[in-house]
Amino acid sequence: MKVLVRTGMLDGLMRVLTLVVAALGATVITSPPIVDTGGSVDEIFTAAVSAMGPAGSAGVIAPATSALSILDEIPPTTENPPTEYRREEGFGKAWLDVDGNYCDTRNDVLGLQLTDVQYVPVDQAPSRCRRGTVYSGILDDPYTGQSIEFTRENPTAVQIDHLVPLSWAWQNGAWTWPQEQRIAFANDPENLLAVDGNANQSKGNKGPSQWLPANEDFRCEYAERFTDVVLSYDLSLPDDDRAALTSLLTDCVSGSAPNFDPHRGEQGNDKGLDHKAGTTGGDWDAPTADESDEEFIYESIGWLVLPIVAIWLVLCQLSKRKKRVNKSQRKPRR
Repeated sequence: MKVLVRTGMLDGLMRVLTLVVAALGATVITSPPIVDTGGSVDEIFTAAVSAMGPAGSAGVIAPATSALSILDEIPPTTENPPTEYRREEGFGKAWLDVDGNYCDTRNDVLGLQLTDVQYVPVDQAPSRCRRGTVYSGILDDPYTGQSIEFTRENPTAVQIDHLVPLSWAWQNGAWTWPQEQRIAFANDPENLLAVDGNANQSKGNKGPSQWLPANEDFRCEYAERFTDVVLSYDLSLPDDDRAALTSLLTDCVSGSAPNFDPHRGEQGNDKGLDHKAGTTGGDWDAPTADESDEEFIYESIGWLVLPIVAIWLVLCQLSKRKKRVNKSQRKPRR
């Protein structure tokens, strides 16, 4: 009887382990869903970033004259969002694989905007991004004008910035969009730059009235691109940012160095502009836990499966032995 009870318990444990192994196997094999943005984002990435150059510093989206003329087409911000900005709830997880190439947007941008790019060897890369996980490269940083080395050992040295911050966009109209449009905006290459991590964090969720790149040679393009993205997505403009962009673009059209000081107001006067600081803190998308945690989770699941399968195989052998013992004990004595 004791042997029969133990065999029954063993069979029950076997069934449980079989279900666990099957569930873990399905988790490892099944990729997260791909977001359908209604177009080939991969093609957009290649075309847009190739035109911009390694760090988005060559190639102008909208000349200063055009950008200045279209400022009047952008409506003023007149309505506040009913809820506060939250990154994942509003714009999806950082970072997603929106183009279906099994690599997230961060690795796509790093691969396109860095030079001397080295990729993680295929046999060491995350299971979902075998040939596109960037290991190292050199960034010609548009925000500081400096050359920065990127490595996976120090991933926060180079971060991916939303030129028009997500929180800023939320405050100025993105809260009215459907979720799909906000996810597309968060992964749009025309609004993404690989930049110095410290510069990115100092920018946070600020608009041009509160922050400008330290690299003055990039300020005209920054103002042009900011204006172009805002117009392209039908966002609105607060008065302080409109004044800042008008000042910057006017100087750019005239050929003089942009003289707007975001810390002191237009043309460096001490009065400054009347603006409100962002209400939700920074807006940077460093490679925080999202990218590394996803890799860690998938690797951990893989390592977890191995001992469970080993235990399962041992229990299979034990179960067979127990069944053989039961059969021998049930045989009638002669």
